[in-house]
Amino acid sequence: MGVVMKADTNISVILPTVHEVDLFRCFCPVFLHSQMLWELVLLGEPLVVMAPSPSESSETVLALVNCISPLKYFSDFRPYFTIHDSEFKEYTTRTQAPPSVILGVTNPFFAKTLQHWPHIIRIGDLKPAGEIPKQVKVKKLKNLKTLDSKPGVYTSYKPYLNRDEEIIKQLQKGVQQKRPSEAQSVILRRYFLELTQSFIIPLVSKQIHLCLI
Repeated sequence: MGVVMKADTNISVILPTVHEVDLFRCFCPVFLHSQMLWELVLLGEPLVVMAPSPSESSETVLALVNCISPLKYFSDFRPYFTIHDSEFKEYTTRTQAPPSVILGVTNPFFAKTLQHWPHIIRIGDLKPAGEIPKQVKVKKLKNLKTLDSKPGVYTSYKPYLNRDEEIIKQLQKGVQQKRPSEAQSVILRRYFLELTQSFIIPLVSKQIHLCLI
């Protein structure tokens, strides 16, 4: 989705909207686990994204928030959270459960202070379009003990849905054929939309049925 503008030469130029991110580029290191991450966001689970830079943490957090569209993510999310934020003590305390929030962080210090959070995505440098990073694995939280922990999805969460091998094959084929990242994003965005609609439609049907009674 974007804003279409026409220049004097009558050439249409599409400008991305403020909230639009390169979905596939952000999910690229973890697209094998896209469905599980969609579930975590939909359920409002506490989630931390550990990235090498503020731009990468911010883009990944925004991609996660947008993956449940057209539903609006009503919990809090911080694309770039630092030790200077006012909620630092609240989010790092171990005396209470982590709140429903998605945090994007870069400071290696958080690998220790947020180790008790139930779901942590640790990513490496996001690759330019056309370059595909190695897929990260799902790992146990107890393995996230050192500042040099390897990239991965650290969680003990068991997805409700089976992994969709068809979408994975489609994206992998796109990588092999050097399909543009924009086209890959369209495929991934449509997939997320179908997941969200499959969640919404039964609820809407139930509500309509109750209204007719």
